[in-house]
Amino acid sequence: MRRVGASLAIGVGLFAFSFAIRSLYAVDLAPAMYTRDQPGTRMAMRYDVAALHMLAGDGLLFPAQIDPKSTGLLARPPGYAALLREVYAILGRSFFTVQLVQNLLDSATPLLILLLGVRLFGLAVGTVGGLLAAISPHLGYASNLISPDALSALPLGCASLLLASSALGTPLDLRRVAGAGMLLGLSAWLRPNLVLVGPFFAAALVLVCKDRRRALRPALVLAATAGLAIAPITLRNYAIFGEFVPISINGGLTLWQGVADAGGERFGARTTDRRVAREEAARYGRPDYAQWWAEPDGIWRDHDRYHRSIEVIRAQPLWYLRAIVRRMVAMVSYHSAEAPFVAGRAGEAPALSKGTEEDEASGEDDRLAPLRLFQREARAARPPRVSDRLALAPGETLGALRPGIRVLQGSAAAVTLPLLLIGLVALVRRAPRKALFVAIVPVYYLIFESIFLYEWRVATPMHGYLFLFAGIGLDCMVRAVTKRLRASA
Repeated sequence: MRRVGASLAIGVGLFAFSFAIRSLYAVDLAPAMYTRDQPGTRMAMRYDVAALHMLAGDGLLFPAQIDPKSTGLLARPPGYAALLREVYAILGRSFFTVQLVQNLLDSATPLLILLLGVRLFGLAVGTVGGLLAAISPHLGYASNLISPDALSALPLGCASLLLASSALGTPLDLRRVAGAGMLLGLSAWLRPNLVLVGPFFAAALVLVCKDRRRALRPALVLAATAGLAIAPITLRNYAIFGEFVPISINGGLTLWQGVADAGGERFGARTTDRRVAREEAARYGRPDYAQWWAEPDGIWRDHDRYHRSIEVIRAQPLWYLRAIVRRMVAMVSYHSAEAPFVAGRAGEAPALSKGTEEDEASGEDDRLAPLRLFQREARAARPPRVSDRLALAPGETLGALRPGIRVLQGSAAAVTLPLLLIGLVALVRRAPRKALFVAIVPVYYLIFESIFLYEWRVATPMHGYLFLFAGIGLDCMVRAVTKRLRASA
């Protein structure tokens, strides 16, 4: 009971601390909202428009007016737009209230890391992992972007908790396995890059369990339920377009951009969404292709991007392998992360990260027109029930914490990778099944995100698991120092 009480108290503290840091990031980003400097401007507007269409009568899956030529419906899965719809319906249409809701939800991520750490390794390791997740610039900053990247950590974390008994050598309950599979499938409703996480988790589960033959049944249940959760989107896509599209049509886009990022612009590849669309307009003599990468002919264009990408990679595999390794290193380079630390004082603009989908590095484009329209008309049509000032109030109230949090973030960035590596080596030697279980989600991201164009925000859910390895590393160092002091005494 004492351990449960301590875990509960630490969990409440982590949630509050996590929400405080995320609220500070909301204040940091406030001057950039609805401007050219807002990260992921066009991406945010696409989600916003999809949510408005749902409010106006579109269903979760099927629009009110079905048009097989409108392949833009396949650009992204519907989960995040559905969340925005609920926020708009309850609190009004405002990106500031979206940030507030996301920060409240995402503040549960460190709590999930704490619970997983306590289950597998004990209270000390779980607390360190949860604390690192709470102060992480990756998780905190991404929580304030109008995108589903940080939120996708929640279903992944809940699924990991349901499956943690496999790493402890106890039999898996099939009801929990089915629940975990549904959660893994739900994560793909938010982010299409998680479409394979269910089968990947199922295959890893067979390796984690002591009795691999008995693990086959729960692994199949896990993969099947994850597939069932995704199936409504796949069936919708086939019913409207007559093509097998599991989730969305942006896989070929990000692979082609990955070729460009590796230095393949000489093959026609481009690193940003709009430049890809413009290059295709010139390549195929279709000016209408320049308007959007997903429409018209989105399915054919995505297949074509896959084909061109694979041709280039096959011709120069070692060249692309070097790019993959470079991206893997970038994923765990905490001290040079693109996510900025909390600003030193309110009003001091952080170095905003670019590189989000549909951003342009420079040049005038049409992004500001819908943003200005949003500012002028949206509040008259659907005024926010929670004012922007009220949504930002938690971060503005906690401004005195900024200097201390910056110190914590800088210190964590400097020591996380060394501690992570120490903990990984120690755990592989001491408890390889637990090490493999904790590594499932990070390995998934390291493999699949390094093949495609790497964007730091997309891989944010993997860091909570890596922070548990850092907790193991710190625990090993403390034990070693304590043992040496006792021996010398």
